[in-house]
Amino acid sequence: MASNLGPYYLGIWGFFSLSLQYLSFFNFGIQQSSNNYLSLKFSNEKLRGKIAANALNLLAILFGLLILSTVAFRLFAYDFAEKYHFSTLYIPLLVAGIMNHLIVFFSNIYRIYGKFFKISLSQSLSVFFTLLVVWQYKGAYLLQVLVSIQVVSAIFSVVLFLVGLPFKITLSFNTYWLKRIAIKGLYMFFYNSSFYFMMLATRSFVSTYYKVEEFGYFTFGFTLANTILLLLDSINYVIYPKILNRFSKMEQSKVVTELGYIRSCYTTCTHLLAHTAIVLFPLFLYLFPKYSESQNAFRLIILTIILTTNAFGISGFIIAKGRERSLGGIAFACLLLNLVCNYFLVIVWHVGFEFVILSTATAYLVYIFCINYFGLTLIGEKLNFRKLLNFTFNTRLLLPYLLSLVLIFLNAPNYFYILSLVVFVGLNMNNFKQIVKIIKRIILDPSIFSLK
Repeated sequence: MASNLGPYYLGIWGFFSLSLQYLSFFNFGIQQSSNNYLSLKFSNEKLRGKIAANALNLLAILFGLLILSTVAFRLFAYDFAEKYHFSTLYIPLLVAGIMNHLIVFFSNIYRIYGKFFKISLSQSLSVFFTLLVVWQYKGAYLLQVLVSIQVVSAIFSVVLFLVGLPFKITLSFNTYWLKRIAIKGLYMFFYNSSFYFMMLATRSFVSTYYKVEEFGYFTFGFTLANTILLLLDSINYVIYPKILNRFSKMEQSKVVTELGYIRSCYTTCTHLLAHTAIVLFPLFLYLFPKYSESQNAFRLIILTIILTTNAFGISGFIIAKGRERSLGGIAFACLLLNLVCNYFLVIVWHVGFEFVILSTATAYLVYIFCINYFGLTLIGEKLNFRKLLNFTFNTRLLLPYLLSLVLIFLNAPNYFYILSLVVFVGLNMNNFKQIVKIIKRIILDPSIFSLK
């Protein structure tokens, strides 16, 4: 894709994807809120149908707002983002955005039941069709085809989910559940949107203040980094309902042990993938030499993304205890920090496009320390800075991470990054044995992800 689109059209495609993400996160937390209630009230089938129906009512209101906003943009801001051809993209963007909201809603229902075939098929459709066409077309025509694939795949996915739902959803307008889903959803919206808008805001600064080609390089690094970590994101997606349900019933004394076990395995895998990807990235550039300018951007982006895994599990515990309001406040404060850092890096100091991601890295770092501190305090742990540092970013993860950052800022030769990988593997040998046991368990008993 990157080769056939070229930096200019990849920049436009990156803008379309960025706009689609904005629409996805503009959800007021409805899907997340309903998912939490469906997970916690799993045993009551009648109540599940009522929760789902009222969540759809709220989504219908949201879709009306999105349509009105789109009409307003065309009437009063017709020249908005014309360098990215927005006037030709806004209708497919709106349709795909609405369908994606429904896809998230129905996917949450299916994953609670441990039914992942339709979810996997839905997530694979656009990728499959993209692979079919990406080698055949180039430039502007390839861009049009890719946009069409996003729309058609999203519509087909919604139809796919509607056939054979795990439970019946009948029309219901219950003010009690509308209010509960909406209020919890707003808190979850502040949490999820603030958290994800940190990265989106950074990408927006790059798209606005740098050349289209530079945004293309940034998009290339961002897309590749997210693709590499997609497997672990999928695991997080699958096990989240079970974590939520489990933490809501677990005794406080057992939470720290459970959290330590989950986090240790997950963070070790993500950091291993990141360090390995950094070492292998120069080999990847032999296939795409025109994107050689994205090397440091890719390294810094992937090191930024994996910071969030250092708070893995703790946010689920906080939500299970009904403290999502505090979670949202922390995330929103970090979003403001991210915007301030972006302003100074881009407007005041005029750093290269690859270093703009440092604003998000700073915000993520503050976020994970605040979340872990709040979660451990909620459990009843007595904390000092050393204990919090060890829980959030222990030496096994911190030393290789800092070494990679130093190598980036020194602009060290590519082969120097092997040292970070070797140090990481040496410090985490015991964790790898634990991970192998978990993988065997998942292969032998996939039903552990279901709440049934």
